[in-house]
Amino acid sequence: MEDKKKQDELEEVAPRLYEVGFHLIPTIAEDDVPGVVSTIQTTIEGARGTITDSATPEIFELAYPMSRTIANKKHTFDTAYFGWIKFDVTPVGLARIQEELEDNEHILRFLITKTTADSVLVNQQLESIKKRAEARKESATKDEKKEDSPASEKELDKTIEELVVE
Repeated sequence: MEDKKKQDELEEVAPRLYEVGFHLIPTIAEDDVPGVVSTIQTTIEGARGTITDSATPEIFELAYPMSRTIANKKHTFDTAYFGWIKFDVTPVGLARIQEELEDNEHILRFLITKTTADSVLVNQQLESIKKRAEARKESATKDEKKEDSPASEKELDKTIEELVVE
């Protein structure tokens, strides 16, 4: 029983490796994004966390619209800056970080997970997200070109014939 109590106490103070993935609202000016990320890093360090790795946020098209209430008004976004930070912190410090991130109005959504030192999986997922975003942009560009191209005379004649009722 006493060993279990010591084990629980050690787990409360032993730092663990976590990763926070976050979406920042897209209305932040691109030049201001590093300042917002710095605020997140300060939050982690203020909870006695040690940052081990991170990725600079990049703007992405979201898979579905996300909403966030800012200054008592609901806003819906289709894009967001996505970034992540790995850090060591105690579970007690983690609770403090989570509370502060929830109150940060620049963060659209975030997720904190336990992780390992290997960041290969994260980098693979980030590359996959980039490829899908590029494919969507290319598809949208092709659709715009199709809509903008003038119709041929045959197509116009056929459309007119279909509209004219005798």
